[in-house]
Amino acid sequence: MEDILKKFVDDLKIKTYSKSDGKTSNTIALISEINIKSYQIHTVNSSERIDIISKQYYGTPDYYWLIALVNNIDDFIVDFKKGKTLIIPDLTV
Repeated sequence: MEDILKKFVDDLKIKTYSKSDGKTSNTIALISEINIKSYQIHTVNSSERIDIISKQYYGTPDYYWLIALVNNIDDFIVDFKKGKTLIIPDLTV
């Protein structure tokens, strides 16, 4: 999985974000811009989960983290709602 991540980012840094509920979250912050040459757009429906979307596009649920990273999804409950538009990077480029 590390090779896939390196394909899209040059440098990573852990950053602490403050949420509206007063809690904090440690997440990967992108220092350099993500380089996505090819992607698809997906609109989340009410019954989908991020691992199911990963399986749909990549044939495995294991790349849910890539979809989350590219779309700044920090909290799978708060940030992942029906109607959200996702960028799904193409792994073949």
